[in-house]
Amino acid sequence: MLREMTEKMKLNRALLRGEAPEDCVLEPDGYVHVSDDYEVGTPEWYEADRKLRTMEGWPADEIAAHQLRLRNDMKEMKRLDRIVLDANDPDVVRVVKGFWEGIQRCNNPARIFTWGGKVVRLIKIDGITTIDYLNENSLQLESAESTLWITRKQNEEKPARPPVKIVKLALAAEHIPLPPLKRITRTPIFTKSGKLLTKPGYDAESGVYYAPDNLKIKPIPKNPTDEQVEEAKSIIADMLYNMPYETPADRGSAYAALFTPFVRDMTPGPVPGLLNSAPGPGTGKDLHAFCITYPAVGDSVVVLSPSENDEEIRKRLTSALLQNSAFIIIGNVSDISSPQYAHYMTATTWEDRHLGLNEMIIVPASAMLIFTANNPTVSTENARRFIQSRLDAKMEKPWTRDISNFKIPNLWEWVRKNRAQVIESVLILTQSWIAAGAPITKCKPFGNYETWTRVHGSILAHIGIKGFLDNVLDLYEKSDIESAAIKEFIYQWWETHSDDKVQSKTLFSIAQKIDGLSLKGNTAESQARSFAYFLPKQKGRIFTFEEKKGEKVISFTLRVMDAGKYKHSSLWKLEDPNKSNREKPKETLFNNSKEAASWE
Repeated sequence: MLREMTEKMKLNRALLRGEAPEDCVLEPDGYVHVSDDYEVGTPEWYEADRKLRTMEGWPADEIAAHQLRLRNDMKEMKRLDRIVLDANDPDVVRVVKGFWEGIQRCNNPARIFTWGGKVVRLIKIDGITTIDYLNENSLQLESAESTLWITRKQNEEKPARPPVKIVKLALAAEHIPLPPLKRITRTPIFTKSGKLLTKPGYDAESGVYYAPDNLKIKPIPKNPTDEQVEEAKSIIADMLYNMPYETPADRGSAYAALFTPFVRDMTPGPVPGLLNSAPGPGTGKDLHAFCITYPAVGDSVVVLSPSENDEEIRKRLTSALLQNSAFIIIGNVSDISSPQYAHYMTATTWEDRHLGLNEMIIVPASAMLIFTANNPTVSTENARRFIQSRLDAKMEKPWTRDISNFKIPNLWEWVRKNRAQVIESVLILTQSWIAAGAPITKCKPFGNYETWTRVHGSILAHIGIKGFLDNVLDLYEKSDIESAAIKEFIYQWWETHSDDKVQSKTLFSIAQKIDGLSLKGNTAESQARSFAYFLPKQKGRIFTFEEKKGEKVISFTLRVMDAGKYKHSSLWKLEDPNKSNREKPKETLFNNSKEAASWE
């Protein structure tokens, strides 16, 4: 990239660094030493150079041509500002340190980072800024462009390539002196401190890189007026006006999801998933998800197809996270029972093997999962990790609705055209909450998501959106068929055996009659083996029941307890912690047996 390493070039470099000897004289097309009184590259420096060459008798056109070459070389040297490293230097520690110093010098503005412990750079694909992992080859090229590698032989310097062994050692360094990248955003966002990030590029305070789309976002006032707040509320309300939300809580969940990417840094910790459900097709779930996600990510939202294979789900989530989108949509799901989903929705980082690198990576789990589904089955462990936004048009064929009467008939087109306005509205409403002192509103408890709940619940309360989290338990109680089946099993167990000690095989006969229990296998023998694994998983669980006695409704709780063994068979019992006044069921032959007495 530089000229051939001749004696002239060495003096040129020395001159530019202010290290050239006072008496250096070069051929007519080379540089001459001007004076240490001027900073290299300043207008005064060029003027002194011009005067000196005029005194030496250079024609004016040659001086102009020379200074043009000098300016071009100066640009190159300034761009590189390269340090010199000897490729054969045996001091590995010094060379590795210089390797990263060379990268750092040219990393302004920042484009090379550490992300999840790996070295990455930002590149553009189809106009979208994305993350590219640096391997040995790509990092070798980065070093070649940022550092002047040479070899010395018989007092002669020659250009050299960055040694591969040095690249490997640099990647193995315990500390890599590069700025840490947290995530990429395509819109302005609020940092952890509540500062609105509007300047494109890397923000060292938050670790966020703002790579704006071709959008013109108006300046957001620090203290929005009442008129600005009302206009912002109106824009979002109009966008969601004709969504057939089942309850106000479903609308509140949609608002919370819409705001999530813009205040994600203010809510450290895991983020819940959004279940965007409906009774049947054609209700508007996909359009609803589009309205929520498009403002923050545009067309770069990641959409995954459902899978029943846990390994495949894990791989797809990893691939989606590498695209650094604020949302991941899983469409047309019928069953949400994978432990991979449950793990992700309570994680702050995601660890998996990167197929391209063939090594483990750790990336932030900052994207919100959105599931679109028609009355899906949701497992117990996943049900408590969702907020729900349910749509119900209350008609047999909702896709036949006359949209000409809608407030915004062509919502797809409207959202695309008014994306900037929606973004501005979210920012203004959030800024109005911050300007008011960020008052905290008490919300319904939502385990694992306390910070997320506190921030979003407070913002929504500030702008007058009601019902936030009012339906959070509905999903847990209604959508989980297995949970209801387990509860029915416990109730039938109590009705039959009360708090007596019971053998597993006896309880299996009850379980066989309960629909919805996840007993695997097509034969009684295989299901019995499955039940043998199922029952210990219930140990210590507490179940609450209600039953009507006359005009009173009595509630009671039962806990599943391990009661030891009898003749190599496990014994189980139910314990009523509240010592309910309920009558025990009538004695059975088994309850009155000598075996039962012997267990005591």
